[in-house]
Amino acid sequence: HHVISTVTPSDPSSAAASVCVENSVCTNTWGSYTCTCVAGYYQLANGSCTRCGAESTSRFGSTHATDCKCNRGYSGADGGDDCAACLPHLYKDVWGSSDCVFCPNHTISPEGSTSLANCICNLGYTAPSNGQACGACITGTYKPVNGTAPCSLCLAGKYSVETARIAESACDNCPAHTYSGDGSGLLTNCTCHKGYSGSDGVACTACAQASYKPTNGSAACSLCA
Repeated sequence: HHVISTVTPSDPSSAAASVCVENSVCTNTWGSYTCTCVAGYYQLANGSCTRCGAESTSRFGSTHATDCKCNRGYSGADGGDDCAACLPHLYKDVWGSSDCVFCPNHTISPEGSTSLANCICNLGYTAPSNGQACGACITGTYKPVNGTAPCSLCLAGKYSVETARIAESACDNCPAHTYSGDGSGLLTNCTCHKGYSGSDGVACTACAQASYKPTNGSAACSLCA
């Protein structure tokens, strides 16, 4: 039969400790035994188990330094001595020496990202879910946060003619005595109040004495009967 035991600093008096080194597993075989390094270590020629470098790991039973490969979110040559975190805008979802991959357009990811889902929309851009290319907020809207939140509408009485805006301050006030609805993306959406007249998108003037205007818009004032 086979008996497997892991040698750790906490059991120095175990039977396995007398034959196998720390961070290894002793397996009895017919008339003998084998010592195998645990995951995250590799075995030197003298039988000792050496820990892999920072942000790298190895499989159970590794016997070479090059068996230590970079963890997800880190990239570098096999051997585990130079595993560097993926930079923002990049991610790596596999173990090994492969390069970090760029996130989709108009997204950002934290340093050391391990998944495509870590790529989230930039300010001023949105998408239905993380990990997708994001589209710019249309005119009349803005988005001040990263992620999948929808773009916010400019409030009534304001407008914005640019896309991918990141703050409410991008929404400009309509000219004097004009009004626009929520989410207005054109200056000409600003139209004259009742009692005022003028072209769309410019400051309006009050109807003269003995005239009136009962509707919003650019219509002329009407003379009183």
